[in-house]
Amino acid sequence: MQSTDLDRLERRARRGYEQARIRRALLGVLPVALLVALVFCLRLHPHPLVMLVVGAGAFALGAALLWFGREPARAVLPGLLAGLLPLWLALCSRHWGHVCSDSECMSMCLPVCAAGGVLAGLVVSWYGALRGRKVWFWVSASGMTLLTGAVGATCAGYQGVLTVATGYGLGLAAGFMVARLRRSRRSPDGTP
Repeated sequence: MQSTDLDRLERRARRGYEQARIRRALLGVLPVALLVALVFCLRLHPHPLVMLVVGAGAFALGAALLWFGREPARAVLPGLLAGLLPLWLALCSRHWGHVCSDSECMSMCLPVCAAGGVLAGLVVSWYGALRGRKVWFWVSASGMTLLTGAVGATCAGYQGVLTVATGYGLGLAAGFMVARLRRSRRSPDGTP
């Protein structure tokens, strides 16, 4: 074989490898697309176009993180699962006996978005501390959690998204403090 044949063969192998990684990444975030489609089809969201845009962002971020691999890929599932808390709480709060119109949301939406954000932050910090994850895990899981939660929180407008993000930050900070306290209570030899 000549050098050009080897180069062509190597390029073909590289292209096949990258295409397989992209296919795996897209299949890995297929549940995000199914979730957004379910919310859209069941008409659970008052602003379906906004929800579709945010859902597409969550899908794209998840696919990019899975394609990249390593710590960011390990953050997709925990981030997605944690983001389901504010998503479903925000969507369910619309049906708990208060009024949400296209222009304004009253009563429980914002407090529920905050509670969902706090719970999501606690889940991510607990999981990350339990597994001893590094900074790219935290950044990736936070992005995935916030975008997934924002799919539901957009029913309360931008205030809902900001409330989820604020609650998430508080929950994450609380989880970090608890993990730090646990580590400081251990003796130098690692025993409690």
